[in-house]
Amino acid sequence: MSIIHSFNYHELTKNKEKLISEMMKTGFIRIQFDSDDDQFKGIHTAVKRFFQLSSESKQESMKNQTNMKYYGYFPSKLDGKEGLDIPHLALQPSEHVLANQITWPKDYDKQEIACIYAYYTFVHELAMLLLDILYPKIQIQETLVNTAKNLSMLRFNYYPTHEKDDIPLCKQDNDGDEESEEGKGGGEREEKRAEKRTETRAVKLACESHIDSSLITILYQDDVGGLQIQDPITKQWLDVECIENSLIINTGKLLGMMSNHQYIPVNHRVLFNLQERISIPYFVYPHYDTVIDQYAPSDYCTDENKSDNHHHEEKEQSQGKAKDKGQRGGDDEGIVTCGDYLIASLPLFKEYDYITALIHNKKEKAD
Repeated sequence: MSIIHSFNYHELTKNKEKLISEMMKTGFIRIQFDSDDDQFKGIHTAVKRFFQLSSESKQESMKNQTNMKYYGYFPSKLDGKEGLDIPHLALQPSEHVLANQITWPKDYDKQEIACIYAYYTFVHELAMLLLDILYPKIQIQETLVNTAKNLSMLRFNYYPTHEKDDIPLCKQDNDGDEESEEGKGGGEREEKRAEKRTETRAVKLACESHIDSSLITILYQDDVGGLQIQDPITKQWLDVECIENSLIINTGKLLGMMSNHQYIPVNHRVLFNLQERISIPYFVYPHYDTVIDQYAPSDYCTDENKSDNHHHEEKEQSQGKAKDKGQRGGDDEGIVTCGDYLIASLPLFKEYDYITALIHNKKEKAD
């Protein structure tokens, strides 16, 4: 069963009202491309060849405290998968903690690097088209075309082959069944919530449930599968089918903030699989000086501004869950720019521990 609606790439503008409706309702859509489009085969090959390099070669691109790099390579010992975070080629290194370019391994083929940046340009242009449809107020020319400061990131995720199915079960994703203190004994409203709950089932996860911090995320995944999304109404986990020559698009928390929660981020996760798996998300952010409040009156909209539809309760639940699980990236107080917002989210990810520690030390010295 799937709730993801599919759109033809060449008809996005023609079907923009339906696209907006689906993204507001489910937070996920699929975009289908022509069958002769070899863009995806090229990027898949480039990613695979990167992770086939020796450990020594990959470490030439390593994130570490010495060179203070936000972008770069991280090994599987951090969270069970290898990864590579790639900035836009036009991003200019600066004193900003998030602004750096990566160093490519010397023995990584230059043709593969060219293929990666061609794909980067492809998904970046798609992001501009989608955001111009979804929320024109974000002013694409000012926030995304300004690539010299843009924080959008292409990530390579490599889930290695496992010989044994020996990882522990995870019961982290039982939000649909937990009673909040406020909800206990809540009468009719609690009964309605109970109707939406599904049976809690412990599963093995390669990536625990989360919401993205981006404006939107554009995802390529191979044919192994494992991605699931959580229906915002029923709380049921649904498989995302792997379809050739297609990309999955989902909303992130930042789009919710900047649109006064017309769009809500939706929980998703990846099931554990013995097979090797590759996924390539493109996390779309504005440039780091973008002032968030110029697009939305406040981080969380007031009651009178909240839309009076079935998403009202879901928005509150989504915000509450994110706060409880640390998915909001800590206290939003003091966040003014996109750079502030992204820095506040770094403690959630093990691969950024070194930056978090350095920022914390700087604050302590300043105080």
